[in-house]
Amino acid sequence: MKKVPKIRGKGKVRKAKAVEVKDLREYGAMDLDSKMALIHELIPIGLMHVKDLLQEEVKQLAGDRYQRNGIPGYDRWS
Repeated sequence: MKKVPKIRGKGKVRKAKAVEVKDLREYGAMDLDSKMALIHELIPIGLMHVKDLLQEEVKQLAGDRYQRNGIPGYDRWS
């Protein structure tokens, strides 16, 4: 499992193992550091999905790159 930095007070940075969450009840029982680590791991995955959805929508509206086969009035450069 990937490890994430964990800061406690004014001490040194320690490594903590990322936690697998299979149920929302487990998420509620986690401590704050574990929740933050989980959120930190999930944000890039969510952003990649949003990027793919936005690129697909642009392709539907404006057509393929370097082509003029989209809906009139929708351009990639504007």
